[in-house]
Amino acid sequence: MKKELIQELFEKFEQVSHEIQGIKCWSARELQVILGYAKWENFFKTIEKAKTACEKAGEKVTDHFPDIRKMVGLAKGAQREVADIKYSINITHNTSIGATLSHQLTVAII
Repeated sequence: MKKELIQELFEKFEQVSHEIQGIKCWSARELQVILGYAKWENFFKTIEKAKTACEKAGEKVTDHFPDIRKMVGLAKGAQREVADIKYSINITHNTSIGATLSHQLTVAII
């Protein structure tokens, strides 16, 4: 059971990954759902902690957490632009985003 759950979560992460200039990255808004955050504001706080960790590690935050805009669907086919953040697999493994992921996987396995 645990092995299947890990595989399912891994597949979800792979499904929402994007490759930009040969670098695997994710949309924070897409990972928000997978990690179980109901509100963007709560997940954004985690991202801010990751940015701080990145900065303390001597990395340029804008290289690893570029702010982007994306369109989201609304009722009756309407759309609106919202803020989003892209980040790379390297930053995911080395910051609190990675810690959040590890926590979510641990909870899922138990």
